[in-house]
Amino acid sequence: MEAILDTAGINRGDAEQNSGTVGPLDAGYEGPEIIIRRELSASGRNKIFINNQLATQSLLRDLRQFLVDIHGQGDQQTLFNADTHLELLDSFAGVAALRQDVADAYRRACLKRELAALHQDEAEKFQLVDILKFQIDELERTQLAINEDERLKKNGAGCITLRSSLFFARKAMA
Repeated sequence: MEAILDTAGINRGDAEQNSGTVGPLDAGYEGPEIIIRRELSASGRNKIFINNQLATQSLLRDLRQFLVDIHGQGDQQTLFNADTHLELLDSFAGVAALRQDVADAYRRACLKRELAALHQDEAEKFQLVDILKFQIDELERTQLAINEDERLKKNGAGCITLRSSLFFARKAMA
């Protein structure tokens, strides 16, 4: 079976974005038509070709909304698909270009927000590195030895200073 479909009214970018793939619909084919062919074999193995490129049944199912509009008793099937409501309203109002501008502005705002979050994460990492470097320097300056805390307890001198240093180090790490 073979079908030749007119693609004059299809925005190929939308079709690929919604189908989640870049494939036979746009694979270097710029003509006004799409050729869909399905080869049926007696063994039960079927092959689908779109513009003479092998395609999957799921790709064909995803592209169907852009290629065929079924009419029945005066109602169009696209009216039942909630995903197309905004597109139909924008098309009717003649603001498709404005819709694209808003979509682009929204994408830019999302990217700016994501970039700001990345910069904030980076600043927090640098702050944590600075705190940890300070703590390491403090511990190295005290020149602690093994079992030094026991010796300080016996001597009683400097014990309060060591405990307060450890307290602040633990607090900074938390």
